[in-house]
Amino acid sequence: MLSSIATSRRIDAAENSLAAGVFLFLFSAQLLAYLLYCQPSSELLWALSVPFNRLAAPVLDPLGAWLGLGPRQSIALLGVIAAIPILAHFGRNWLGTSIAGHVALAVSIVLTAGAMQRAQTHQVSASLSPVFDPSAFDLGSTGLALATAILVALCAVNHVVFFIRARHK
Repeated sequence: MLSSIATSRRIDAAENSLAAGVFLFLFSAQLLAYLLYCQPSSELLWALSVPFNRLAAPVLDPLGAWLGLGPRQSIALLGVIAAIPILAHFGRNWLGTSIAGHVALAVSIVLTAGAMQRAQTHQVSASLSPVFDPSAFDLGSTGLALATAILVALCAVNHVVFFIRARHK
């Protein structure tokens, strides 16, 4: 069973796809913000940009402040970053898959933590423990938490597959 997993490329494809999805989400949020800046009267852009950028803000805001790039440059950079897992998949590059998967995992953890903090209403209840607040799980934070959990599992499986492949060489 483990040897069939080690030879399968589906795990790499799944990790690359999810990593590309995380990076494409950031790219889309930045692109929508720029398009909204260019067309501030578009209701569709307002409806799309606000929720995207609310979820992406924990990563995009510090990244923008740290790099100091303009909107076009940051969109181009995020486009290149989103292309890395796709190129790693088609090039069958294990290192590219690994780097993209780990960076996407870190980004999704930050996004999930930000979404859960924002979703908490901090309502006091006698029956709920302060350790677990169910109000932290709205649609955005739940989806991000699910993507993060899948990335953790794929990362763990890829670590096991790496050691299996290294042992058989």
